Amino acid sequence: MGNVQQGKREQCHTNIPNKSGKCIHTECKSACGKLKKGPVASICLPPKTCRCYYFCS
Repeated sequence: MGNVQQGKREQCHTNIPNKSGKCIHTECKSACGKLKKGPVASICLPPKTCRCYYFCS
């Protein structure tokens, strides 16, 4: 007993314009980290957008 069922967490994402205008992964990672949403995954969408994935609260 005592098993706590965790609800399935929904994933959200935010798009952030990339300052340099190039797909630089470290820049996206840094920008996504500033969202303070917990563990964040980042991908770069050419030509100049970062997309940050995180769990909705």
